[in-house]
Amino acid sequence: VSVVYATHNPNLPEGPCGADCMFGTNMAIRASVFEGGVRFDATIGPDGSAHYAMGSDTEMALRLEGQGRKCWFSSGAALEHVVPLEYLDPAWILRRGYRWGRGLARMRLAEPCPPDLLARKNLLKWAVYPVMLPLLSRQESWRRQWECMVYRGYEDGTRDLNGQKPRWC
Repeated sequence: VSVVYATHNPNLPEGPCGADCMFGTNMAIRASVFEGGVRFDATIGPDGSAHYAMGSDTEMALRLEGQGRKCWFSSGAALEHVVPLEYLDPAWILRRGYRWGRGLARMRLAEPCPPDLLARKNLLKWAVYPVMLPLLSRQESWRRQWECMVYRGYEDGTRDLNGQKPRWC
């Protein structure tokens, strides 16, 4: 859920935290970081296309953490987040999974398996899932659809890094 709607774990205590907790509208970075020349990676994040690599906030937080900077979670920083009705549509959520997968590839994170094996697995799922998913529980079917879209995004993100055309978008 956190990837879909940028929500935080309600049990996360106030205080130091890992860069994986720094994302979305509650993220703040000291001005001195930008004054020092640090910038968001322009190849990650909204770019006007429907298939951009998602996760510029995560990439920035991980990079800053790698430089020894600390992250802090503030449970008192509350805001209201407007979620348009279309964002509840399963197709929209799955497209977000695809963009997240592209971002993971761009950040070189969470490689599910070697690229050639991932491509074969994605093709196999494309062929088998239309028949198999209706036989599974609703929850298991949804979990597999989400994972499939993330992995398709990862494959396309890897292809993009290698100068190849995407297969799935």
